[in-house]
Amino acid sequence: MKVIDPAVFGVNHPSTWEVDEKHIGRSKNKLVIVKNFFTNPDDLRMYAQSVDYLSTIQGEVTNLPGYLHLISNFKKGLYSPLRYICANYFGCSDETMRHPEESRFSFQIYDVDEKVRFMSLYPHSDYTRYAAVLSLNNDDEYEGEVPNGTAFWRVKETGEEYVCGERNYRSERIANKVNSMVSFDPAKVKLKEWERYHVEEHSNNALLLYEGSLWHSPYFQKDNWKTKRLTFNAFIR
Repeated sequence: MKVIDPAVFGVNHPSTWEVDEKHIGRSKNKLVIVKNFFTNPDDLRMYAQSVDYLSTIQGEVTNLPGYLHLISNFKKGLYSPLRYICANYFGCSDETMRHPEESRFSFQIYDVDEKVRFMSLYPHSDYTRYAAVLSLNNDDEYEGEVPNGTAFWRVKETGEEYVCGERNYRSERIANKVNSMVSFDPAKVKLKEWERYHVEEHSNNALLLYEGSLWHSPYFQKDNWKTKRLTFNAFIR
């Protein structure tokens, strides 16, 4: 039996956080970046590298390319600090966040040497109120002028930077559904219907939290990676 110390998921107390707030795009969409989020990021990275993953290269679990591990334990401990960010930095009320059991936490591995579906490199919005991503890579594992991070997009035709209300015709009319396999190199993909207006660069153990309705996508240049891309991800209801 493999026993995991719950401390591997420990989060630093909010009183010790270094928090940056940014407003991006024409709609002044808010980003919140919490540096030094996890107490033991090296231990968490080792744990993330030891668990089993499901393939989602062909969209088996999610549209995003790569490999996924859903975190089933420690969900309450992870939800609490993220809910604190949503309440204190986004003004989200108790009434709005009334379904904590629907929040999801995961590790995601991207193997940049594998081909992926072209549709998975398009901007997307999430079926959740808030989304967060945190890099578990050491900063020296990615080097180059093109940043490794999360890109934010707007639709050129309408200027939309987010989905209004539920995912509906607004997302369907601009969805890319081409399943052809292409190189996993987001920085080199040409998207004529879209305009990238911001890339928020990732750094080790810095949590990036934003509204799930924003059009976004992973962003990096394949040749800049020295290893696989490894992230902690959260989807908050």
